[in-house]
Amino acid sequence: MTGVIGIVIVALAVLSIRIRHKYPALLPLVPIMVGALLLQSGMGAWAVKYPQSAAVLALHFGFSLVAVAGVFLVMRVIDEQSPGRYVEKPPAPPLLKVLFWSSVVTGTGTLTFLDILTTPSKVSQQPS
Repeated sequence: MTGVIGIVIVALAVLSIRIRHKYPALLPLVPIMVGALLLQSGMGAWAVKYPQSAAVLALHFGFSLVAVAGVFLVMRVIDEQSPGRYVEKPPAPPLLKVLFWSSVVTGTGTLTFLDILTTPSKVSQQPS
């Protein structure tokens, strides 16, 4: 994933630097986006070369999400500040909101249940 997202981030960073005068809100986003990519790449290489703890691997994936979120925020700034491109959209129907939140709750509950099922209990690990 680092290769594909790295190409996207570098291309978007170069374009963002070129249009920074038109969109000043991009200035803090570009270093965050590029920095998160470099941290994520470095931690990924570190995790491949040397076995790491679960916390380090979680940080690696977290920085990956920050890099992708940076791309989203840059695109959002450019889209929102472009003149004449904003069209008033109707609000989402209430049923769609209910379906969205129910899927979030169901997904979280399912993952929690699966985690409980697959994690060995401390009682079973004690020697008899």
